Amino acid sequence: MKKALILLLSLFAVKAYADDTADLQSMINKGDVTLPANHAPYSITNVRLTHSLNLNGNTINCTLNVGPAFTMRAQGIKLSNGEIVGMSDATNPSGSSALEMNGDNDTVDHVYIHKFSAYAIYGGDGNAPIVINSKLTDIGYSCIFFVSHKYSIKGGVIANNLFDRSMLSPLTVTEGALMLRGGVKLTSS
Repeated sequence: MKKALILLLSLFAVKAYADDTADLQSMINKGDVTLPANHAPYSITNVRLTHSLNLNGNTINCTLNVGPAFTMRAQGIKLSNGEIVGMSDATNPSGSSALEMNGDNDTVDHVYIHKFSAYAIYGGDGNAPIVINSKLTDIGYSCIFFVSHKYSIKGGVIANNLFDRSMLSPLTVTEGALMLRGGVKLTSS
């Protein structure tokens, strides 16, 4: 009986730390996804959002040390209704981030993002980004950073969000919680 219990607990431990990246990416590649409610936390490295993802109250644990957990480069993608957790809030501008947001009219709505060393959300090469009703905490470098490398960003909404970086000592704050930079003037030689 004791051996059976140990085996059962071992199987649960393996599932708790399994990498769900391939399964989640496969679902998203087929179309918009709403995850089943009350699933055990998902664990991912990087998922490219080619369609919208409703987390449906679930938690996504990101196991990357560098780069984004989610990448949004297609138009009209929505990430909503859940929690994305990184591994560290130590300040590192080259570290991990929750989301790269570079598609036109992409949306983040009702997402709790925390424990990332670089950014919660970064991007800027898409028009009209929308980040609403979200909570961004324990982010080491900057909560939201949008700067265009291609053209001037047109439109967008950042509203009803909570930025909390109180875990940082005031002497270690290197950047603002929200950084928006207008477009760049591109020239060719």
